[in-house]
Amino acid sequence: MTYVTVKQIIERTGLKYTTILAWVNKGLLPARKITNGKKSKYLFVWKEVERVIEGCKVATL
Repeated sequence: MTYVTVKQIIERTGLKYTTILAWVNKGLLPARKITNGKKSKYLFVWKEVERVIEGCKVATL
């Protein structure tokens, strides 16, 4: 299982930061929230990210 950060998803897919967070907030993209003091960070399983993106491509055809 490969975990990726928001920055890595942006680099690999070209999606915008706001799009990724909107998908997380809507429950479309499963994320694990890691909290370190006042800062928090999302981690994603790359296979889940690919699945969601493929689903979006199919829906737009």
